[in-house]
Formats: sequence, structure tokens, C-alpha cells
Amino acid sequence: MASPQPPRPFTFDHRVFDDQLVVDKPQPKYTENDLTAAQAEAFAKGRDEGLREEREGQTRKACDLLVRLLAENTRLEQGIAEQATRLVGDAGELARRILAKLMPMATARGGLEEIESLIASTLLEQHTAPRISIHVAPAMQATVNELVERLRKDTAFEGKLAILSDETFGESDCRLEWATGGAERMLDKIWNDINTCISKATPQGEPS
Repeated sequence: MASPQPPRPFTFDHRVFDDQLVVDKPQPKYTENDLTAAQAEAFAKGRDEGLREEREGQTRKACDLLVRLLAENTRLEQGIAEQATRLVGDAGELARRILAKLMPMATARGGLEEIESLIASTLLEQHTAPRISIHVAPAMQATVNELVERLRKDTAFEGKLAILSDETFGESDCRLEWATGGAERMLDKIWNDINTCISKATPQGEPS
């Protein structure tokens, strides 16, 4: 029988329990879902930033274009205004010349009709006037006298009518006077009024 071996101290050199030991593995700080979400967020942020920069760039371009257009439009408006001023001035002068030729023709054709209209309206409006004086050119006195007799009947005017000639009157001129007022149709005044209106509408200044 062999003699027993003396006991040896346990030195932990051989660990038979290592296979049974369960050690927890460290969990990752970020999951795959977290990484995917972070990537998507970064992509969206970059896209938004790019779109913002693009919009800002387009806005700057639009502003620059607008400034240039406004400047060009101002120059264009100045040019148009100057041209329009010249054209309006020329048109005003042309209108004066045309009217200067047409007025005598219109007077010759419609002067008596205008006188008749003035007298008729006055007799109707002033039917209670005791007396009305009618001033006309000497060449028109006889014609107007016949006209007045007809108009007196048409308007039932009962007052006195005096037909007076005036050497300063043109054939289309006529002035009516009564105690409280008067009315007239004077070619020179009509022409002056027309000429004044043309002058006010054009940059030519004083009537020619």
C-alpha cells in the first residue's frame, strides 16, 4: 500500500469552474434603429438647410432683378413721359390749327341755328320778363327779327322784344339782356375758352 501524499495548497492555477461562469456581454450604447434614425435626421437637416440656402439664393436673385427692373422702368417712364409731353404739345397745336379752320365753317353753317336755340330757351325760361333786348350783327338783324316773331308764338312770350344791331358782333354772335340777367353766344369767347382748355391740357403754356 502506497503511502499517502501530503496535501498541496490550492493556488488557483487551474479553475475548473470557468466553463460554468456566465458573464453578461456589454450592451451597445446605440441600437441599429438609433443609428438609422440619426442618419435620417441628419439627411433631413441637410436637405432642409440646402433648400433654405436655395430659397435665399433665389430671393436674392429676385431682389436684384427687381431692383434692375425698377431702375430700368424709371428710365423708361422718364423717356415715355418726355415723349408723351412732346406728342401732347404737338397734338394741342394741331387741334388749335384744325379748330381755327373749322370754326368759321361751323359758324357759317350753324350760326343761325345756335342763335335760334339761345333765343328760344331764353324766352321759355324768362317768360315773365317785361322786356328782352336781343343784340346781333347788322347782317343778321332782319333774319333774327323774322325768327323772333315765330319764336314769340311758339313760346307764348308776352313781353317786349327789341332787336338791336351791333357792329362789333360776328354773324354767329348773339346777346340777350333782361332786367335781372342775360345770356350770350360769342364766337370769340367760345374760341378763347377752347384755346384755354387746350393750353391747360398741354405743356405749351399760353394760347397761341
